[in-house]
Order: sequence, then C-alpha cells, then structure tokens
Amino acid sequence: MTGRLAGKVAIITGAGRGIGKAMARRFAAEGAKVAVTSFTPANVAALAAELNAAHGAGTAIGIVCDVGEEAQIKAAVAQAVAAFGTIDIAVNNAFELASATRKVMETTVADFNRQMVTGPLAALHMMQAVFPYMEGRDGRILNFGSAAGFQGTVGMTPYNMAKEAIRALTRTAAREWGAKRITVNSLCPVALTESFQSALDRGLAEVAPSPIPRMGSLADDIVPVALFLVSPEAGYVTGASYMADGGLTMDPGR
Repeated sequence: MTGRLAGKVAIITGAGRGIGKAMARRFAAEGAKVAVTSFTPANVAALAAELNAAHGAGTAIGIVCDVGEEAQIKAAVAQAVAAFGTIDIAVNNAFELASATRKVMETTVADFNRQMVTGPLAALHMMQAVFPYMEGRDGRILNFGSAAGFQGTVGMTPYNMAKEAIRALTRTAAREWGAKRITVNSLCPVALTESFQSALDRGLAEVAPSPIPRMGSLADDIVPVALFLVSPEAGYVTGASYMADGGLTMDPGR
C-alpha cells in the first residue's frame, strides 16, 4: 500500500459487509482513519476491531447508524469528529435490500418511500452534515449509484428510481460545491455482493452480459476506483458517474 490517504478521515455507511467493508479495509491500509457505520452492531464492532488490530489502535471506530434516520446520521458524524477531529471523506454506500426488489406493478408507495429515505435522502443528510468540515479543505464525497438504474434492471423498480436520484443529487452538489473545494462523484459498480447474490438467488434481479465476461471483484475491481475518487489525485474530477461494470454501460446519461 502507498499511504494515499495518510492523514485523512473517512466515514463510510453500510460498512458492515460487502463493498463498504472492502472500502474500509483498503482505506485504512492506505493510511486513513475510518469511521465505519452499519445498522448491525456486531458487524461494525468486528470490523473496527479488525482494522485496529491490523493498523494500530485508533485507526477505526464502529458506529451503529440507521441511515433512514437523519438524527442518527448527524450523531454518527458528530461521533466521528469527536474521535478523529474532522471528516475529509464521506462515502454514501448503504441501502436497504428488503424494499429494493419489486417489479413495476408490485411497487408500493411504502417501497418507494423507504428506498428514497435510505438512498438519496440519506446521502443528502450525510452530505449536509459533513459539509462544514469539508468546505475549503479538499473534501471528497462518493455516492453509490448503480448500473441497474440507467439500465432499467427488471425487478428492481424502487431501487432503480432511488439510485438515479442519487446521481442527480451528485451532479447538483458537484456544481454547487466545486468552488468550495469539495468534489462529489458517484460510483456505479457491478459486483457479486451478498445482497446482489441474494436477489439473484430469489429470481428478483437479472445480470446483463457485459464485454468483460465476469463479475467484478470487490477488492480488485471496485475498491480501487473508489480509492481514486476519494484520493488527492481526483481533485479535478467532480459530478462524474464512474462505471465499474465491465463495460455493461457506456456513455451513461447521454
């Protein structure tokens, strides 16, 4: 590892498993202090303990946070700042699977509302909470979109709508905050996470063929792109949707 995030403080939502967990491991290995948040206490406690054992005491803290509750997001940010002094990087990765997988005719208002509250609204609340610590300090915000949204993946109607709203939020904040030295980008990966595998197993999602005929590896294919987007090297990149999807989507949003 090269210490690309030495001296930086990151907060990552949905870090108890999958992409969030993989990012936390790499960010800590690259020198960052990391606040890992999840709805599940055991997951964040175990991950924080792992990172502190691997990289030294004080590397990580685990925070229980339901991103569907604005007060809990604010409290998580306050706890991270109390532990580490500031926040340089915010990654909005968490989402709720239970209400994500519905066909168009099955989608209810409750499904839509839950996806919006735990998706774009949660990202908005996190961005608002970290803004004072990032303004004028080369802050990095990384929001997770999905190829499912602009591909229109069958069976994921509420999720698709929420993920596209996250990309719209990303572009808007990028324009408003560029002069304030904060970059805002979205990452849209295709990888075989536990959540995605669960949806596939239940026949609730489909995998479209891509030019690179394999599923993405979290550690080797997805996390390196996330690392770049939150690193100092990405200071001239903002408002972008990065497609770590094996070429499934090309020139999105045009």
